Amino acid sequence: MLGTDDGMDMMNPDDLARAVKLLNGVRGLTAWGAHHSVGSLVSVEFGEPRTDDPARGRYGLFLYQTAWRWETDQEILMSSEDPPATLRETVPRLNSRTVTAVRVESPSLSARFDFDDGSRLRTFTIRTLAEDATEHWMMFLPDNRVFVAGPGGHWSIEAANQNNQPEVGR
Repeated sequence: MLGTDDGMDMMNPDDLARAVKLLNGVRGLTAWGAHHSVGSLVSVEFGEPRTDDPARGRYGLFLYQTAWRWETDQEILMSSEDPPATLRETVPRLNSRTVTAVRVESPSLSARFDFDDGSRLRTFTIRTLAEDATEHWMMFLPDNRVFVAGPGGHWSIEAANQNNQPEVGR
């Protein structure tokens, strides 16, 4: 669904800034359940487990049709194109880190998730056409809505449901 259910305009930079404030509700929450599934698909939960679904946190991040990299100022810790065995071993190292900030660039919707240890998880939009109908990444919010980045430079906030929750292979 393009557009949002709360009156925000997905093409308005001021509204994107308001949406990023919603995403920053994850600040101060600790990562857990970091999981690599297939390809470059990574999921990370944040905050206390949900009472209706203890396998999910208050916030849930899914990276799937985007390039991404986890880095510090000194080194690249892993990236979306690393071998599957490396990702299975390294992705869980995201656990126990606390989010200090979320940034989303306009118009690309590339994102940056900063952690308390100085590391950061960056996404890089790789599909630019809305006609591709491919979302780049999603952040599930505690109010049963989801911020969807993509396709292209489009974004939305919509109701979370079975149709927009990627299978992570747990």
